[in-house]
Amino acid sequence: MADKLIRINHENAVMASQITRIERGCYGDIFIWADGVKHHFLPEYGESTYAAEARIINEINAALSGD
Repeated sequence: MADKLIRINHENAVMASQITRIERGCYGDIFIWADGVKHHFLPEYGESTYAAEARIINEINAALSGD
């Protein structure tokens, strides 16, 4: 299985294999759990919550599949 470092925000990056859960919170917040730690995911400028969530899920899947 391939693995890759995923940038969560300006301060945090985690290995794709360590991500255990993705949550969509109130007010458009997205949280990513990795190794029991909750990280606040920052969408790109002007990006909708749903598009950001889909983008990070696709990035994680690509990292784990080796693409």
